Amino acid sequence: MKFEDRFSNIDDKTAERLSAKYPLPDEERKARLYTMSKRKYDGKIEPEKNEIEVSGVDKYRRPKWYRSVSVAAAAVLVIAGIGTSTFLISRNGKDKSPAASISDNTTAAATETIIESATEAISEGTINITEADANEIAKKLVDAYTEYLGDLFGGTIEVDKTKVITKEYPEMTKEYYLITDKRYPNWKAVEKRCYEIFESKYAKKLLDDWEYSSDEGLIYGPFMYSSAEGDFFVEKEHYEDNNGPIKWDQDQIKAEYTSDGEITVTLTSTVNVEQTIQTVFTMVNTDDGWRISKADESMASEDEPDSVANELVSAYSCFFTSYCTGDLEYDKSDVITKDLVSSEDGSNITREYYRVTDSRLLPGYDLKGDCFEIFDDELANSMYEQICCDEDNVTDKTPIIKRKDGSYYIAECFYYEGDKLESWDQDTIRGTLNPDGTITTVLSKTFEDVTTVEEFTFVNTEYGWRISKVNYTDNKK
Repeated sequence: MKFEDRFSNIDDKTAERLSAKYPLPDEERKARLYTMSKRKYDGKIEPEKNEIEVSGVDKYRRPKWYRSVSVAAAAVLVIAGIGTSTFLISRNGKDKSPAASISDNTTAAATETIIESATEAISEGTINITEADANEIAKKLVDAYTEYLGDLFGGTIEVDKTKVITKEYPEMTKEYYLITDKRYPNWKAVEKRCYEIFESKYAKKLLDDWEYSSDEGLIYGPFMYSSAEGDFFVEKEHYEDNNGPIKWDQDQIKAEYTSDGEITVTLTSTVNVEQTIQTVFTMVNTDDGWRISKADESMASEDEPDSVANELVSAYSCFFTSYCTGDLEYDKSDVITKDLVSSEDGSNITREYYRVTDSRLLPGYDLKGDCFEIFDDELANSMYEQICCDEDNVTDKTPIIKRKDGSYYIAECFYYEGDKLESWDQDTIRGTLNPDGTITTVLSKTFEDVTTVEEFTFVNTEYGWRISKVNYTDNKK
């Protein structure tokens, strides 16, 4: 849906205000959004050889929903990333029934009256709302949040599984169920409900991250799709591959009305015995009533530093295994020859680049966006520049070329078949939480008589935890 279709009947003054408030995303954000779209598909089929084995360690893995459906990291994703509030899963597996309310001691009408009265009082600057009022406002919004995300990402939206259509995209084929849920006859209804729950800027950010298209589609296919005939569909695999709606650990809402006029509430959801997700909601009073303006998530368990370290070190290892250690498939019959100048001695050299045929680096794939899923902005740009460039800027240090048609070519001299990253010397990956809020971990790898020590620093960005620094030290025996 085009942006102008949403606001076709507004006056010039309103249009100018909205334009200033919601600028278009820059190129780096677009790259991140694109990467999240493809990640939802590729994350399920990534070859096992993409993994770096760490002896004696149970690798930390967030559930699939954590990265692909992240609301807190929805600027990335997000997104993420999606970075990237996450749509939480039930520890009891799939549950297609509507998400349970946290409490229901008052009627809907009474709740609306309390909320309207409290909103009016705050607008007029007359009183602070009571604890009971704050609880009722928070309850209404949390219940709406739980139900809405359950519909979109927890498999509670009504569909007709007998009516399946197939869509062909440039890189894949997808199947879609017909949506029969009367609450969501089309994407406009999804958008409308989003703005009824979330503050407008936050709602727009979420909607921008959720892949939707009309009949023309996206290169890798959206999770929701509207046909030219006006039928509304949800992607079959997306619908089936979920663990049901959110199951909060708390039975009742206990909110706080802050001195700056906001309502905050903290809830947890237990994923399994080792993982509990904590969500901190912030709610603000807007011209349209109370809305959720933020839903920040973190691992509530005490082992968060270990979890962060395990996840990002694993992603880092997979990244370099894929693009730097002989793990990609390529076609030697499709070759580009480049005449280059050596940066070492200025001599003329010739280098051959072969077309990558591996499913992980298909034409059009956003490798730069991949970097932003693992590293913070500064390091992501640096990493990308070290491993890839366009075909007009190739140097003797360039391992991968991205051509104008979106295809990738790799230099065999940087990419010896059969090479793999060595396993970590440590049996367990531990993270240390520092006073400045960063997390660090130090790991080593030994190959023959050389031990490489790598010190990782992780920072918590608006898109989630990312690697901000990796220091290398080589020690010979």
